[in-house]
Amino acid sequence: MNTEDIIALETRLAYQEKLIQELSDVVFGQQKEIDHLHYLYKLLDRRLQSLTDNSGQGVINDPPPHY
Repeated sequence: MNTEDIIALETRLAYQEKLIQELSDVVFGQQKEIDHLHYLYKLLDRRLQSLTDNSGQGVINDPPPHY
């Protein structure tokens, strides 16, 4: 290998390392968002359960006000 080939390989490696770091940051951000959405889902599920547990009749089963 000559010097130009080594420089080309080092340049490609540097770009690949930068891209890997950027992708890692994206995955990290997505995982944080997934965790937050999972927390909100559990919170809403508990709230829905508390609404339906009140005397067996929840807001979901009540007829709309125009009836």
